[in-house]
Amino acid sequence: MWYYSLQKLLMTNYINRKWKAGLNIGRQNSSPYLDSKRTALLNSIAINTTLLSFVLTATYYGLGFSRFFTPLLVLPISLSILWCNSHYKYKDAKNIAFYGFFIAVTFWSFYVRRSGSELIYIVLASSSVSICKKRSGGFFAMIACAIFYFIYVLYDNQVPFIPDPTINYFIINTISAYITAGVVFFQVILQVDISNHFSKSLDRKYEELNAAFEEQNRIKHQLKINNTELSVFNARLDFLVKESNEELYSYQTAINDNLYSIVTDLNGIILKINDTLLNAIGYTREELVGQELIKLKSDKLPSRAYYAMSKTIFSGKLWRGETKIRTKEGICFWVNSSILPIVNSENKVVKFLSIFSNINDQKEAEKKEKLAQINLAENEKRLRLLLENQLDMVVISDNLKTRKYVNKAFCTFFGKQKEELIGVDYKTLYSEQVIDSYLKILDSLSFENPKITSTDIIENINGEKRWIQWSEVALFDLDKNITEILSIGHDITPFKEMEFQNANYIAQFEELAFKNSHKFRGPLSNIIGVINLYDRENYTYEEIVEMATWIKISVKELDIASHELSSFIHLYHSENKKKQGNSFINTDFIRAKAMHLNWKYKLKNFLEGSSSLTHSQVVSAHLSDLGKWLYTEGKSKYGHLATMQQLEKENRKIHDIARELLELNALGEQVKKESVWQKLLKASDFIIILLDESEGAVVSSILLRA
Repeated sequence: MWYYSLQKLLMTNYINRKWKAGLNIGRQNSSPYLDSKRTALLNSIAINTTLLSFVLTATYYGLGFSRFFTPLLVLPISLSILWCNSHYKYKDAKNIAFYGFFIAVTFWSFYVRRSGSELIYIVLASSSVSICKKRSGGFFAMIACAIFYFIYVLYDNQVPFIPDPTINYFIINTISAYITAGVVFFQVILQVDISNHFSKSLDRKYEELNAAFEEQNRIKHQLKINNTELSVFNARLDFLVKESNEELYSYQTAINDNLYSIVTDLNGIILKINDTLLNAIGYTREELVGQELIKLKSDKLPSRAYYAMSKTIFSGKLWRGETKIRTKEGICFWVNSSILPIVNSENKVVKFLSIFSNINDQKEAEKKEKLAQINLAENEKRLRLLLENQLDMVVISDNLKTRKYVNKAFCTFFGKQKEELIGVDYKTLYSEQVIDSYLKILDSLSFENPKITSTDIIENINGEKRWIQWSEVALFDLDKNITEILSIGHDITPFKEMEFQNANYIAQFEELAFKNSHKFRGPLSNIIGVINLYDRENYTYEEIVEMATWIKISVKELDIASHELSSFIHLYHSENKKKQGNSFINTDFIRAKAMHLNWKYKLKNFLEGSSSLTHSQVVSAHLSDLGKWLYTEGKSKYGHLATMQQLEKENRKIHDIARELLELNALGEQVKKESVWQKLLKASDFIIILLDESEGAVVSSILLRA
């Protein structure tokens, strides 16, 4: 355990990886064995020299040597060697290694005498064997080192030496001697390691070569077996080739009968042309063979396109594209072109086979489709502009009832921006009562029932309650599923106000007639009484004058009452004409709504003791004016409508509420009576809505038939 801890502490694995990486600088797998070995040795010399220069400099500095920096002279040389190897400049690296170190050692030895640096000549001489590729280079290096070493010794003995007091020459020489011995020993060890490494590599290569040789023998044996099988296969292949040729001839016949084909040389001269194309363009074979293919083109290709096509086919590749062919009459038609280069045995392009298929109908269809798309886009633009500027509210929702589009009128009505309304559920903006009604309507839309009309009371941005008539139209996909719902809302509040005004006029008219009936009955009774008295005989003059006076007074009273009725009727008709205009009105439902509103108006007076309603008309759903119409004319004409069937239930419900009102009125329960009265008003509003929806459905069906 301590061994691995020590290894981790000394970072031996890391140093080993870096050392191997340094040895492999500039080495290539494709290099010969000796060259690769020399490169590794050069790298090791450069790395070790770099490290030793720093170690010696530090040692000299520690010993107080004034010229401690001299070992750094070899540092640029070491780095230059590594740089040259990394850039695969092996010859430059070898020259720098020998001559650079030789010059540096010579300068060092003569500059710092007796420091032991002259021993490095020995290291340089021993390294030259590895550095130099040829033996002559190694011998030359050893002789040069020996000569300069001898010159140094001669110089040292002849020239007086003045010792440097800062240097311990014994220690310096000892260190230099040990370093020299260590470097030589290290180089020998390194050469042995590198040799062993390459020896193992050669062994592996030898084993691989033996394995490849054995595999080659096995393949030869297998080839002998395969040759026998190949002979059998060739016989079978001859049969298949013959059969394929027959099939190929059938394909060629089919192509000639259905496609256009031309064979041209490298200059575009027509060599062959099939009958199908000749029939299509109106030429004879004699008119075209030997002519340029350009004769059939409607126009020349743009230079860039022609260059791209030529580059493709002359490189031996297939080219495809759409072009036009011109007939003998000058008519052009579209074809889909495929130009196939034909090569010889040397794989050189010698001819071109052009095959064309007529796509003129397809191009015409594409042109029409594009034009239709443009027209559709324009129509959509005009439709959207029309919808946007409609006075009616327009909403488009998806099948999940989420708004996809709203027009300006819809935004103005609710005082919202489009961004606030689009992508929002339909439940926003509406009351719960309207939401329930709208949900029932949307759920009833189907392929068989694609359009529904309804009426709701909706509050606008100003807090005004407006009557809105909605026309819901469903749009479907091919599977008859709803994809979108188009809603168009028309403000019919003025029309509703006119209806209510009409009903109010009718109610007031009937009430006035009821209240003033005694004004007619009294004078008429007086006149009738006077006439009856006139049948008697023997009247005095005074009695006759008195009877005439009574008749005159009664006639005057009748005239006043008739003027009151005439004024009211005139006022009613003038107001009604102003509001009706030229609108289409279904009189059946207007009359029905007037009957109901008149009944409600009289009911209030009945509870106060001043109405012409009878008890039966209050509590019976069949005896009220609306009930009589509903169970006779209404059911016979409009009984098929779902809204009319709902109306029958609501009519019974409101008369039950009226019966409860009479009971509370008799008991004097004013608080409960007021609460029940509000309940009756809500039921009355719902009856009006049902009559509106029925009227809308009838009007829509009439318009559709028209």
